[in-house]
Amino acid sequence: YYSPALGPAPKWCSHLDNITEELEEKDIKRRRRGTRSSDVDGYLEENEVAENEEDGVYDDYKFVTRSEVESLGMQNLVGTPLLRGYMHGFFVDASLYSRVKAVANPFEYDDYRKKKLREK
Repeated sequence: YYSPALGPAPKWCSHLDNITEELEEKDIKRRRRGTRSSDVDGYLEENEVAENEEDGVYDDYKFVTRSEVESLGMQNLVGTPLLRGYMHGFFVDASLYSRVKAVANPFEYDDYRKKKLREK
């Protein structure tokens, strides 16, 4: 178990210090706004879910799995700073993802537009 009160985390799990600092910053922001950090059951309120999405570290990144990387033709970017490996997939810059997706499926917007017109 990790207790921040006992001192810094060991080198092999230094990421825990970063996570604790981020949580402390979010808690301070909530206190300033006058909102609770969580309700009785530990679930976030609806407005706090939106706050968490705004405060996230990877707001401008999109998570993609290896199969998505292959379907979008981004295999050559694996191992470069453009694709940051994380657990079972990668984080890719959101603007790069949107550009690659537009190139991989150029008619997706047209299909979406036709679908919306049919719904009306």
